[in-house]
Amino acid sequence: LFRSASLVGLPLATCQNIIRDLKPLKDITLSIVRCPPVTTAIIRRPDSKHQLGFCVEDGIICSLMRGGIAERGGICVGHRIIEMNDQSVVPMPHRTIGCAHV
Repeated sequence: LFRSASLVGLPLATCQNIIRDLKPLKDITLSIVRCPPVTTAIIRRPDSKHQLGFCVEDGIICSLMRGGIAERGGICVGHRIIEMNDQSVVPMPHRTIGCAHV
């Protein structure tokens, strides 16, 4: 966190500019998140009419449809989503990520 804003998910150039602005400061406090290994789950559905079968709250899977496509693809409650289809969702508000039940 820098000035109460997360750097996670920001483009590298943006992070570098923010860090460069810290040079004149004597004391810098960082909040660091230790990350477990990142796993990629690929969810395949027959067509876009089928639900993915999970719901997201604050970037974390909060519920799964029992036996649904996501559960069969290895998704578990508590998993944190950091990227969907090669696009970072970390800095996105919940309403942008939405609920994958639809």
